[in-house]
Amino acid sequence: MLKAFWFLSSNFGDALNHYILSRLSRDGVAYIDVSDRDKKVVAIGSILNWCNENCIAWGPGLANRQDQVNPQAEIRAVRGPLSRQRALECGASVPEVYGDPALLLPLLYRPPSRKKFSLGIIPHYIDQAAVMHRYKAESKEIRIIDVLDTPERVIDEIVSCDRIVSSSLHGIIVAHAYHIPAAWLKFGEKIGGDDMKYVDYFLSVDCAINVPIACHDLPSPREILARAEHHFEQEFLINTSPLLGCCPFELVDL
Repeated sequence: MLKAFWFLSSNFGDALNHYILSRLSRDGVAYIDVSDRDKKVVAIGSILNWCNENCIAWGPGLANRQDQVNPQAEIRAVRGPLSRQRALECGASVPEVYGDPALLLPLLYRPPSRKKFSLGIIPHYIDQAAVMHRYKAESKEIRIIDVLDTPERVIDEIVSCDRIVSSSLHGIIVAHAYHIPAAWLKFGEKIGGDDMKYVDYFLSVDCAINVPIACHDLPSPREILARAEHHFEQEFLINTSPLLGCCPFELVDL
């Protein structure tokens, strides 16, 4: 049985860990605490700074540029180049292999792509209550996507939209994985970190547009689209082969 650590939270990215690892691992997956002395994989989330000498990092990143990284952790891959740079500064050995394992979702789940909405809005769970209240009565062409739903339901909702705007990092990553144009927006300043994780991811896929759309005023969907017009990156590079090539556990046949 593969042993793995992740944050047990309502955050979409954290919740993807069990879904993805249980489907990728030939031996299934079991959660164990990071303090457990058994070897464990650490994959999705801004938790590279939680890794210790008993951890194998496979795609996590950092939330803050000043986070500390344990140089004794075994690092196979990180989310992006900013996480790698910081880990190197802390004395860790880090290969130049980038990729969030959420990018592997299309290998595991292929939903029917039936476009129903011109725009999907994905609030981070911290933003969710305010966003749901503001936009619940809006046009049927706009879809507010609940990141607290099951992973497959969230994916179904994402692929039903022509474009996505998201304050959730993994809302953006999953949209990109399924080749849906996606833009980063901010509804406020409540999400932890210094925005490093967003820029880190964008750099990992050679996405040139890595600044957020300011939506603190909860504008109309039409205004969101107007502000986002030049933020949708049509061309970005997703190559998951290096990430799969350094996988630290036995994979199922993909």
